[in-house]
Amino acid sequence: MTKNNKSKEEKKLYESLGYDWRNLELANVAGEYLQRGDEEGMALAKKSLEMSLKDINCKDSWLIKTVTDPEVIQKTIQNQLADYKRCKTESNETVGDLLKYYEETFNENVGTNREQAEKELKPFLKNKYEDILKAYLGAQHTLKGKDLDKYDEKELKSAEKVIEKYQKVVVTINTLQNRKNSDFKYKVEKELEKEQFDRMYTPKETKSKK
Repeated sequence: MTKNNKSKEEKKLYESLGYDWRNLELANVAGEYLQRGDEEGMALAKKSLEMSLKDINCKDSWLIKTVTDPEVIQKTIQNQLADYKRCKTESNETVGDLLKYYEETFNENVGTNREQAEKELKPFLKNKYEDILKAYLGAQHTLKGKDLDKYDEKELKSAEKVIEKYQKVVVTINTLQNRKNSDFKYKVEKELEKEQFDRMYTPKETKSKK
């Protein structure tokens, strides 16, 4: 068997994981908390990693304790985000894939305008989202250089057309992704608050029995 044939038979990372690889994105939340640089930020980062592992149905208490150890949290976040980026690249995720994944939130947001929204997004369903995002961000970068005379009129008009073409797609997906992260942050902070109240108000005799 040649090396090329062997590599084709090897499973890609996103196929070999026993859970939805998209949950790895939640490491961004832990990273945001860690950047606070204070005790509360560390506690929130630890709790968010712990809860993200539970969300993927990880029942290995040793693993949860290990990856949320203050000494290795930063490395854990980096590893999870690296795996997330790799899975995104390998999966060739389309706009249609993402809309299906965020379907519940999408339906909540569009409400009675769902039919119109689906009609406008339909031409992009089979497009790889990363390609759209790359084109969109590139066009934004071009337009930012407008006042510096870095680009000619033809390049600027081309960039404007790209923005017009993809803006609704990018804003839609970005909003849905941010909603997932904000919902998760709410869960993390609520859980930490609950634990704090438990420590303050659990009767001493109850604590001694645990």
